[in-house]
Amino acid sequence: MSLLDAARRLLEQAEEELRRAEEAYAKQLYALSLTSSHACLELCLKASSRLLGSSWMGMGLAERAKLLEDWVVRAGRRVEEGVADRASAEVELRRAREALEALRRLIEELEEA
Repeated sequence: MSLLDAARRLLEQAEEELRRAEEAYAKQLYALSLTSSHACLELCLKASSRLLGSSWMGMGLAERAKLLEDWVVRAGRRVEEGVADRASAEVELRRAREALEALRRLIEELEEA
């Protein structure tokens, strides 16, 4: 399996976690929404790290990996601190969506390269 194939699989898993986060948010299960958003972010980071750690590193995409890493760290702190209110869940859900979209764009760019 190529690195790009592995990243696509992680993208699919991240999409599933985002779906869980959105469903939990809709049901006002904010702790679950935070946890699933965090899982989505971690999967996005894992996928982008694999890609950027390969021969693709020279493509100038390292900034995206840093953004994803920052999002994961922030999300982890919120879950650890027990901040599970609507506002926190909404922020992390938005970040998970942004990370997922960034990973999609990264994969698309690499497919075109």
